[in-house]
Amino acid sequence: PVDYVLQQIGGTWKAPVLWRLRSKAWRYTELEKDIPHISQKMLTKTLKDLEADGIVSKQVFARVPPHTEYSLTEKGKKIVS
Repeated sequence: PVDYVLQQIGGTWKAPVLWRLRSKAWRYTELEKDIPHISQKMLTKTLKDLEADGIVSKQVFARVPPHTEYSLTEKGKKIVS
């Protein structure tokens, strides 16, 4: 239902994160730099919430230095489009 979807993507920071992820995968630091006024704590919480809801996927690259990329899942793409 629509109410459930709105609950999943509601809040101050979820929409800006989803808007950026709509076209490509982003690294954590890229999101942090591109979203004004978001704290590390809030960005981390937002990404974890979206990942738990199945809207965003997280891919960890084990290299030196390690990095993580976030992208939309199929469910996330349906919500954003």
